[in-house]
Amino acid sequence: MIMLRKAPTPSPERRARCAALLPALLAVFVLAWMLLRSPSLDYSDSEKRPLAAFPRITAAGLVDGSVMADIDTWMQDRFPFRSFLVGLNTASRLALGEHDNGRVYFGSDSHLFLYENEPLQNPADTRRTRLAEANMMELEHFLLETLPAALPTARRSLIIVPPAAAVLPECVPAAAPLLDSAAWTRRFTAPLENTDIHILPTLDVLTATPDGGPADLETRSRRYFASDHHWTSLGAFVTARAWLGSLGLDGPEAANFAEIDISSSFRGSLEARAQRLGYPGETLTLLKPTAAAIAAGLEPDPDRLELRDFDGALLGRGLYDYEQLGGSDEYLVYLGGNPPVTVIETGCPTGRSLLLIKDSFANSIVPFLLSNFERITLVDARHGSAVVRDALERSRPDDVLVLYSLSQLLTDETLHHLNPR
Repeated sequence: MIMLRKAPTPSPERRARCAALLPALLAVFVLAWMLLRSPSLDYSDSEKRPLAAFPRITAAGLVDGSVMADIDTWMQDRFPFRSFLVGLNTASRLALGEHDNGRVYFGSDSHLFLYENEPLQNPADTRRTRLAEANMMELEHFLLETLPAALPTARRSLIIVPPAAAVLPECVPAAAPLLDSAAWTRRFTAPLENTDIHILPTLDVLTATPDGGPADLETRSRRYFASDHHWTSLGAFVTARAWLGSLGLDGPEAANFAEIDISSSFRGSLEARAQRLGYPGETLTLLKPTAAAIAAGLEPDPDRLELRDFDGALLGRGLYDYEQLGGSDEYLVYLGGNPPVTVIETGCPTGRSLLLIKDSFANSIVPFLLSNFERITLVDARHGSAVVRDALERSRPDDVLVLYSLSQLLTDETLHHLNPR
């Protein structure tokens, strides 16, 4: 006969450990259920970026550990209440007097600044070093070889826009190791010196008054958003005026424009990284021609212009896409975004045309160039080398302006599109 042994009675200590473990297991189960049941979103409106997709499982990825790293990133992006938790992290760091949250630096007067702005701070980061140096060569080749070969009679110009930290150094935390904008700009422009390329000293322009004196902090602060990495319409205006003047053209007159507030809750790309709890946003202001300036023919009406592609297909009406107001990215009010090619017939009979190779900073400068050019063609090289090739073949501009932010030049992995191979 088989004798069954009675199971030993668990000790009080073991019962206590099991009781303590149950809430943890329940929490893991609930979080896993919420993670799997949460809506399958591919884009975060609050953070203005695509969310990580679930990785493809491969044997090689399991061996080298990349699959587990990608799953970790996926879980972080899809974690329930992520936006609130990011904001809570920011609030706790601000309360402790810290100057960053690992994504942005917290400046004075509610200003935020890009966190990882120096590509060569870490000598071991060879990938970023190679990318920055490769982009220097691509820009040099485009301006000195590709452009003259395709458009030998066109006048060439370069505007490199500094980051806000260079224009507002007083607002930057003292411990923030930010980019030496002047030094990096010189590295891009040095090969272009002693040529006929017009290089605008953009940092000097953005830190000066219209008469050339040093601008005070309040004036400079109005030239960049506090919660976004872009310049404002005011920053674009003073830059346009300086560039046109350097070419011997008449820049926009301040008396012909009026400030119009179109949003009081603008939250830009940097705020998306900070997620400050209770932050009300800032004012989004446009500089638009006055009715008197339009009636006198001094400036065209930007709301009546049409945006088309090379083949004449209508992309939009008006330089400002007001339907973007109240959306997740109100900066898109400028031109509505960044299509591959945008052609604008300004209605100004100047006989001159402009080809503008650009990133998103140029979208807000276009309204201040209208009265000097009969046609303006905007090209975003991030859409591919075929776009650039087509623009060089089909446009016959009098002027070519290359306008990029310094941060974009240092980190853009598509700049080689400028030189179609």
